[in-house]
Amino acid sequence: MLGLRARGYLEVDALENVQRRMEVHAGGVRPSYDTLGHTGYLVFARRAASLSK
Repeated sequence: MLGLRARGYLEVDALENVQRRMEVHAGGVRPSYDTLGHTGYLVFARRAASLSK
């Protein structure tokens, strides 16, 4: 993210997406207690327009 900012990108933001299975049964719904999960990171930024031509 610092590299994007150093290169003139604006509105730099990062999100973490953690996913795990849901257990559905007659008694209700809850997240699985398995330690196996998946994490993904999404980074968004806007490139600043160049003023020179």
